[in-house]
Amino acid sequence: NASETTGVSSAGRYLSCRHIERGLAFWGSSVTACCGNTATGRRPRIAPFAGDISKEAIVEGRERIIPRHKVRDIVPECEGCAHLQENDWAYHMSPYLVDEVTAAHFTTCDIRCNYCYTVRCPELAAPLSRAPRILGTFQVLIAENLLAPSSTVRFSGGEPTLSPEFEQVLKLLIDHGVHCVVYSNGTTCSQAIMEGLARDKIELVLGVDAAILFAALLPILEPMGLQLEYQQGEGPVIHNPVREGRDLE
Repeated sequence: NASETTGVSSAGRYLSCRHIERGLAFWGSSVTACCGNTATGRRPRIAPFAGDISKEAIVEGRERIIPRHKVRDIVPECEGCAHLQENDWAYHMSPYLVDEVTAAHFTTCDIRCNYCYTVRCPELAAPLSRAPRILGTFQVLIAENLLAPSSTVRFSGGEPTLSPEFEQVLKLLIDHGVHCVVYSNGTTCSQAIMEGLARDKIELVLGVDAAILFAALLPILEPMGLQLEYQQGEGPVIHNPVREGRDLE
C-alpha cells in the first residue's frame, strides 16, 4: 500500500502539496521537495546530494516534514506557500515514491544572460567538473520501481544539454515513459531531444538572450501605465510594480 512505499502514515487530511508527497528537486549539493515556497522562496530539504540518493534518504526527509504537517505544525520552509492544501493525500497520490522531479543541479551555461542567477550570483554556478552526476540516481529509481512511468521530469540549470550525461539520462527517462520538460537556450543540438520530440515525450522550452526578451516583451508595459527604465548593467527596472490589488487603483 501507499504507506509501505512512501514510509509515511496514510491516515487523515492535512496540509501538504504534491511536491512534498512525491516530488524531488535537485539543487547543487541538496535535494529538496520543491523549487521554492511561492511566498518566501525557501525549500524544504530532503537530503544532501553528491551524485546519489537512496529510497531511505527520501523517506527520512519526508518524515521530517509530513508528520509535523499532520498536527498543523507547518515546517518553516513551507509556511505561507500557496501550494499547501488540506487533503487526504494518501488517497489522491500515486503509489510510487516519486512522480515529479526537477533537475536544476547543473549550473554550467555557455551564455550569460543578465537576469540569470548564474550571472547575478556566480558563486552558485559550477564548472562541468564540479556538477554532481544524476544518471545513477535515475537508474536506481527506475530499477527499484520507485519512479512512476507517468512522472514529469524537468531539466533546467544552467544549460542542461551541456551535461556530459544529459543524452543518456534523457533517453533512459523517455524509454521509461516519463514526460520530460527541457529548458534550454537552444545553442546545443541534442539528438536525444530530437528523438524525444518525435516520440511526443519532450516539451522543449527555449529561452533566448535577455536583450531579445526585453525588446520583444517589455514595451507593452509603458502603455499600461508602468514606469519602465533600462538601467546600465542592471537591465529593465519597473519603478511602480503591481504587487497587490490597491496598486491598480
